[in-house]
Amino acid sequence: MLILRFLIPSSPRWQPPPEGRFMATMRMKKPMFPDAYLAESFAALQVVILAADIGINQIILEGDALQVVNDLLRDEENWGQAGLISMDTKAVSRNFQTCFVHHVNRASNVIAHTLAKDALTIDDVLVELEDVPNCIGSLVDPIE
Repeated sequence: MLILRFLIPSSPRWQPPPEGRFMATMRMKKPMFPDAYLAESFAALQVVILAADIGINQIILEGDALQVVNDLLRDEENWGQAGLISMDTKAVSRNFQTCFVHHVNRASNVIAHTLAKDALTIDDVLVELEDVPNCIGSLVDPIE
């Protein structure tokens, strides 16, 4: 699972963005993917499209799918299905002022996995800006 973060926490517990920044979540039910690699690649593309659409210009993209992270970090072309999606992701991310891609362990990506599980309960796409979805409320440190 991939998650767009503004900070890289030192613990697996998610931290809110710094003052003056906002958080966005997107959940999307897409049953068309035959394998996790393709689904993770598609998720990365959707994350950068959402970030661009809401006007974010500096992002850190974190994911626990090493193959997808490596695709996004490599300069070479990959003409497989997931590779084509990753090439689109890189094309969109070139428009950001800064875009970093990091591999994180699964324990650090609990928020993304919880959002993905919750996406199975919706019919289409759900985007929330500046609000913490109920499904991850207990995983998020309160904003002070």
